[in-house]
Amino acid sequence: MYQDINYRASGRTTRLLAYAREIKAVFIYPSSFGRRLADIKGYTDVEVMSYKEVLEKGLPKDKPYVIDDIEQFIQHVISGGKLAGYSGEKTLPDAIKAEFELMKKYH
Repeated sequence: MYQDINYRASGRTTRLLAYAREIKAVFIYPSSFGRRLADIKGYTDVEVMSYKEVLEKGLPKDKPYVIDDIEQFIQHVISGGKLAGYSGEKTLPDAIKAEFELMKKYH
């Protein structure tokens, strides 16, 4: 699983769009602006859904998907309350190698 944990304006959304194109995944973005953003960045071939569309239609079942800003997505889907933390599994050797390779590829 690809993960890009970084600061705002660090290029993580663009890298995620590039990864979505590479694996032919649906790109899930916080708002309907995601389609325009993908077009502006040259990713016209990437299928885009907003969080709202995911709530209305459900997650794609026939293809992989990537989610931009997972913390915001969780807060959007689970209405009420404030997300205070989360955990995820990441094996260090594989994770470091994968992130290094992706950084080389997209930078």
